[in-house]
Amino acid sequence: MIACTKCGKTNAGQSSFCLACGTPLHPEKPGESRQPALLPSLSSERGPPATERPRRPGHCPQCGADNPPANRFCASCARQLRVNTVDRLTSGGTKTRARPLDIVTPEPAPTPPLLAMLHADGTVAATLPIAAEGCRVGRSLGARYAGDHFLSHHHCSLSVTAGPTMGEVQVRVKDDDSLNGVFVKLAPEVPYALTPNQIFRIGQQLIRFETLASMPPDEHGVEHFGTELAGYAGRIVMVLGRKSTGTAFPVPAAGLQLGRERGQVRYPDDAFISGAHCRLSSDDGRVYLTDMGSSNGTFVRIRGELELAIGDTLLLGQQLYRIQASR
Repeated sequence: MIACTKCGKTNAGQSSFCLACGTPLHPEKPGESRQPALLPSLSSERGPPATERPRRPGHCPQCGADNPPANRFCASCARQLRVNTVDRLTSGGTKTRARPLDIVTPEPAPTPPLLAMLHADGTVAATLPIAAEGCRVGRSLGARYAGDHFLSHHHCSLSVTAGPTMGEVQVRVKDDDSLNGVFVKLAPEVPYALTPNQIFRIGQQLIRFETLASMPPDEHGVEHFGTELAGYAGRIVMVLGRKSTGTAFPVPAAGLQLGRERGQVRYPDDAFISGAHCRLSSDDGRVYLTDMGSSNGTFVRIRGELELAIGDTLLLGQQLYRIQASR
């Protein structure tokens, strides 16, 4: 047995070259050189080969020696026997390397977002995945909702669709004709355009925005008594029940501020309302509601469906929920 001086593999005594790396095992004597036999040339006199003849495993095409099939190099002449890619002979006699197969990377499956139920301090109490088939929230849809008596039996539905970029999803919420509605929290200092008769909530107060319209004269042309509407953008009305309302406040064109301690409309007995909570302003014939960085937020009731973003907060019944990404 002869050990290779380069890689250390043990070879048979009759081997001239290392079976692992092809290094000569018998050093050449001075004045002596080892000349491997040459392959027959592919001359034009012989013509192009029709097909490449199949080789026996381990057979050396250079010197004709038979080697074990596992050998990478010929033990007699060090010819490489196995290669990693396929070599082919073209009709012109030149070698070409086979093209590797194209690797197709599958698109990552979108990760479903979560509907997180929140504690009063904002920490997560429980989560529910919003799968491809969507999910529903309602008092009759599980024990987690059963204790909220302001929640309808089938309150709202959430669904996901593919987003504009690969791997992203979009979430939509739909009010399923609930009694008390679906509310979404406004981002601080971002004006929200109110629509006529839309309801918003601050603290424990439900407030409805209404537009003002002049009453036409009667059939005899008699005008109605009333305050001039010039300079007013609308009014807000306290909602006391389904069909009952309370105090109304006109919204001047210059705007109106609501809070517990400051503003034109104050709620000193509602501890959930901040000192300066939100404001109403008018521009281009529309009225905008803006949260002023309040502690507990300003919520508006949606109509129909609304597209949500990760981080949006919902008020369903008396419970807060947040849309968040899966980890």
